[in-house]
Amino acid sequence: LGDRATTAPAHDRLPEEGECNSDPGDLESCQTGGQKLPRWAYNNCVAQWVQKMKAEDVECVRQITHCNGFDQTAYRLLFAYEDKFPQTPRLWTVYPSGQTGGEDTALEPRKGRGLVAYAYPQDLEPHVVDHAEHALNEAWRPFCWKRDNGTWCVVQTWPTPYNECWERSWKLRDENPNPEKFKQKAVEEFSQAMRNLFGISGEIPSGLLKYGTRTSKNTSAVYVGTGQQLMALLRTNKAIREEKRVVSIVEPNSFIIEYTHPEEQNNDDIPQDKTRTGQQTWHMDLNLHYVLYTQQGYWVMTGVKLLEQFHKDHCGFEQDPEKLECNPEGGELIPCPINLEWVAQSGCALAKKSAVVVWGCAFGLVLVRGCGGWLMPQLQNTLNNPWVLAVAVGVASSYGWNTDLKIMKLCIIPMVQRVKQLRVFGGVPANFEVFYAVAMLSSFVQISTIQMNAWFLVTAFQTSQQYLSAWVYLFKHSCLSFIACEAWTTLTPATVALCLWPLSVLQLFQPMLWLKDLHFQFKQRPLPQIQLYGVYEEPYEPLYGRVLRRVSSDINLRIFHHEQLFQLATASGLKYTGAFALSYALKEVSDIKDSRCGFQIMTSAGLDVMYVGWELRCLMKLRSLQRNIVTRMFFVVFLKQSLQMNLQITLYNAAKMERMGQWGNTDWSQVVSIFGLWVTTLPELVDATILGVAFLKIRKAVKDKVFQIPDDEIYACPAKSKTNGNFNLKEEYKGSDLKQWYRATRRSFIFMLILVAVSVFMIGYAMAKFVFTMRCKSGLWQFQGGCLDRMPDSYNCSNAKEYE
Repeated sequence: LGDRATTAPAHDRLPEEGECNSDPGDLESCQTGGQKLPRWAYNNCVAQWVQKMKAEDVECVRQITHCNGFDQTAYRLLFAYEDKFPQTPRLWTVYPSGQTGGEDTALEPRKGRGLVAYAYPQDLEPHVVDHAEHALNEAWRPFCWKRDNGTWCVVQTWPTPYNECWERSWKLRDENPNPEKFKQKAVEEFSQAMRNLFGISGEIPSGLLKYGTRTSKNTSAVYVGTGQQLMALLRTNKAIREEKRVVSIVEPNSFIIEYTHPEEQNNDDIPQDKTRTGQQTWHMDLNLHYVLYTQQGYWVMTGVKLLEQFHKDHCGFEQDPEKLECNPEGGELIPCPINLEWVAQSGCALAKKSAVVVWGCAFGLVLVRGCGGWLMPQLQNTLNNPWVLAVAVGVASSYGWNTDLKIMKLCIIPMVQRVKQLRVFGGVPANFEVFYAVAMLSSFVQISTIQMNAWFLVTAFQTSQQYLSAWVYLFKHSCLSFIACEAWTTLTPATVALCLWPLSVLQLFQPMLWLKDLHFQFKQRPLPQIQLYGVYEEPYEPLYGRVLRRVSSDINLRIFHHEQLFQLATASGLKYTGAFALSYALKEVSDIKDSRCGFQIMTSAGLDVMYVGWELRCLMKLRSLQRNIVTRMFFVVFLKQSLQMNLQITLYNAAKMERMGQWGNTDWSQVVSIFGLWVTTLPELVDATILGVAFLKIRKAVKDKVFQIPDDEIYACPAKSKTNGNFNLKEEYKGSDLKQWYRATRRSFIFMLILVAVSVFMIGYAMAKFVFTMRCKSGLWQFQGGCLDRMPDSYNCSNAKEYE
């Protein structure tokens, strides 16, 4: 959603890494998100893409023309509404393309406030007219309507201060001083828009409608080029970014600038750190020609304007524009980022193979120990030797490590280009070497835990009868003592192990539901050849989505391949790959929120991004992230770690009681397994905290819109997707849709809080049993009574009441 393609995909395939026909050289840190990556950390073919994009940025900049200023005679219509009307209407600045110039603005009655518009009439573009009658946002109707001749007009108006400073800059008249410049049709339509907006019946009150003329000389540098070329200019030239006060670039077609409040510009009495500043986001169509310049007048701020509109405003360049020389400033350039979708499918093929091998080792342990000991009893002790576990851990970890590195050689560049900051332990900044070491260690722990879980569950099944008496004794002295003793002889460790093993395996099968189909093609997909700004692949319907669609036709679940990659990384414990699962998605949400990047609309030049809908896009992206993370936590933290840790520690304590607290030969494997479960739980809790904070931030940003918009009001009308007939957004979203998505994210947030609270309690209780048992001579401890007496040798259900 909201992504766009400006060039058709070229499906020529790039060679495998070892067959890349040219050496891309070392990448600069500015090309990899500010992180210095060693040569072995990234794929050569991906590095070639980066270098190619840099070269194409340079070539784009060479097509730009520039000059050192321009002359302007501007003609504007002004409506000085000030405090003349009691109501507070909401303003949308609507462009002929159907775009909007920002969020809606409340026009509070106040002195010194007005609205301005161009002095020439404007029409809605044909693609907007096609659906304007049935899908036009209700809030825009004061500014757009159908003329008698069948065309649609649009009144592009925006707020302005109306004070002494503004009046000094403009020559104002109450009558039309020049009908050639102030078109009568534009005057009539602007007057009608003001009547619609403020509820005026009849003629506009005298003195409110004014005609403004201003002749000025703008001395700022001007750059002329397509949106694609100007974006390349901002990426490659830090000096121009500083000159135009660009604070950030939002790919592929937006940038955010900072400006100072007009009343505080050049005011020496106000300290620099106390001046009020604001930010403005500018979107450009990458194919259309624009002028990048600095507005000089009451407002001094960077702006972009369509070249055609620039000429309509009677602007003339001070000199003939010249070609711009491009000298990328080394580490100061910002690269055109690679989309993670371009490499995600290749990574998915590797991740599926890793899942098969890692879990194949786990299933192999179960079969070898369970069936092998039954078929060959003489080998039972050999098969139960912990060295068998060590071999399984070694094989699975070696393959997992190798696959994790291969996947990240493909994905590390697009990931760090977006996220930029590498962090460990949830938020500690780190260089790449530290990040890599921590991530690979985490992968080893995760993969080892999968093998040790399988080993333990077989052990629990085999030793169930040996520790059954201690099992019953523990529960009859716990808060569950009211349950009949016979229940615990039925719900034995073996029974619990048989229940927990399928739940543990859901860590593998749950991500498989997000596959596109069940055809396991393990061959790595060759990387596609791309052009600058390449193709943004659309999401697909996973197997789980098809099941939901059979339940309800209203459900249309789609995911991207990089989401599938992160799910598969979870399945096999690849923490190096999964390290970006949360941060990458949260950066996407943050970019949408900061740049107010809404849905796409179709313009005469192709797809473009509008402001309208950014709240819903934030909630959609956040809900998708919540679905992935919370589902992972449910299966991994709650079902696997909290429940299994309790069972494992209970059996460990029972075994120690049988040995009177003495250390056993296999205790080390159980302690390592328990420690592994505990260590792998901590990152999940950190992720839950980060995700919860992210929800609260998004809620703060969108709640005003969510609570204010009526249920039946049209909220956004995104363009349909043409490249995939099965993927269509709604033709229109209403306020009820926005509220529905908000409630969905809120429910997920509440469910996550409950899940974390229950899991933390159970894991904390399990660790308390593990620690406090060491202080008990009997080897048994319960929360209610502390250390328990040693279990009688003849303890069973028939005499249990004698020892209560």
